Amino acid sequence: NIPQKTGYTFVGWKVRGLPEGYTKLQYIESTGTQYIDTGYMPTIQLSSIEFKVNTASTNLSIFGVDNGSSRLQFYHYETGYKARIYTSGDKVTNVVGNINIDITGKIDTNNKTLTINGVTGNPLTATKQNYSRSIFLFAMNYNGSVSTISSSKIYWFKIYEGNTLVRNLIPAKNSSNVVGMYDLVTKTFFTNAGTGSFTAGPVAQ
Repeated sequence: NIPQKTGYTFVGWKVRGLPEGYTKLQYIESTGTQYIDTGYMPTIQLSSIEFKVNTASTNLSIFGVDNGSSRLQFYHYETGYKARIYTSGDKVTNVVGNINIDITGKIDTNNKTLTINGVTGNPLTATKQNYSRSIFLFAMNYNGSVSTISSSKIYWFKIYEGNTLVRNLIPAKNSSNVVGMYDLVTKTFFTNAGTGSFTAGPVAQ
């Protein structure tokens, strides 16, 4: 309903959180050459990563980082989604969902579990690690180099250390129609670090 107050005229709605000149999108999409460097290097304080994504790629990274000896990664392989948590050979599998469907997920690094669309897989026993590399979206940060870029959509992406939200990335475009992910925590607009351009999803209502 349109707000009403005597002596005032309602002039319109604004999406809360985004600064002037930015437009919130439902998602942004990579065609397989675009990715984002979040600038966040996982530490032993990392408690969870939460996200909503849709991928058309198999065995490519929806997001991830590899430190050379350890890995934190989320990807789709064959019939289901998998996460590597801290050790490259230690994988947790969740077979819920095929490609080309929207999924909401959570990697819980305290309990070493992967939850997809409300279903939680068996836990792992990996030990938490500190990383000297940052998480890439749509790709893997493989010891400082981009690797396994996927064709994917990302609707939102959050990182928690304990109960503290340290990244809250939402799809957006600026007044120059540059498409990326705006972080409501650091007030930073993360744009394409690859080639080509992201595809902008519909404007969020």
